Amino acid sequence: MTKAKKEPTPLFGNVTNTVDRVRDEVEGAAERFGRRAVSMLTEQQQDQVDKVIDGIGEVREDLNGRVDELREQIEERLGDARTQLDKRITGLRKQTNGRRRELTSTAQKEAGKLATRLAKWLKLPVRGDVDSVKRRLTAIERRIDALEKGSRRKAAA
Repeated sequence: MTKAKKEPTPLFGNVTNTVDRVRDEVEGAAERFGRRAVSMLTEQQQDQVDKVIDGIGEVREDLNGRVDELREQIEERLGDARTQLDKRITGLRKQTNGRRRELTSTAQKEAGKLATRLAKWLKLPVRGDVDSVKRRLTAIERRIDALEKGSRRKAAA
C-alpha cells in the first residue's frame, strides 16, 4: 500500500530526491538478495523468511509514515516561520518608509530655510517677497480697472 507522494517544497526538494533515490536502491538490492537467498532455502525456512520479510515491510511502512509526518511538521513549521518573517519584514519596511519620509521632510524643510537665509544674505527676493509683490500688483491692477471703468462711464455720460 503506497501513499500518494506530495510535491516537495523547494527547500526539501534535494533532500527528498536523495532519500527517495537511496530508498529505491536499497529496496531493489534487498529484493534481489532475498530472491537469491530464498531459492537456496527449504520450504520451512522460506516460510520463516516470508514472515520476517512481512515484518520488515510493516516496519518500512511505519517508518515511511513517520518520515512523511515529520516532513509535514517541518514544512508546517517552516511555513509558520516564513509567515512570521514576512510580517516582520513588512513591519520593518513600514517603519523604514515612515522614517525615510520623516527624514526627507525634515531635510527639505531645513534646505528651504537655508535657501531662504542664503537668498536674504545675497539680497535676492524670496518667496515671501515675490508673493508680496504679486499681491500689490494685483491690487494695482484692480485700481486701474476701476479707474478705466470710471473714465468710460464719464465719457459715455
